[in-house]
Amino acid sequence: MYDIVTVTVNYKMKDKVLAMLRSLFRDTENRDISNFAAQNLETSLFPRVQSVVVDNDSRDSIKDALVKEFSQRIIFIDAGANIGFGRGNKNLRQNIISLPTQI
Repeated sequence: MYDIVTVTVNYKMKDKVLAMLRSLFRDTENRDISNFAAQNLETSLFPRVQSVVVDNDSRDSIKDALVKEFSQRIIFIDAGANIGFGRGNKNLRQNIISLPTQI
């Protein structure tokens, strides 16, 4: 189960999407929360985050880069064509039934 799920529709913006995801995950990844538990601090200060990336046929190897760097933290949906931002979001809603149950 995730606390935050982001959705990004991409078209030929691989570097910007990677930078955004690095920023998003920077403070939520590999945290040692044992010290927080010992101090009775709220561990939910570090939310569990996942991102869904809908790619509009960028052909810039974004999928390989995302899988290599973020593996379990992202879900990649290939729209198969440049269908635009609005239809990219609609594509996500159509594919939501095939997404893992943790969302």
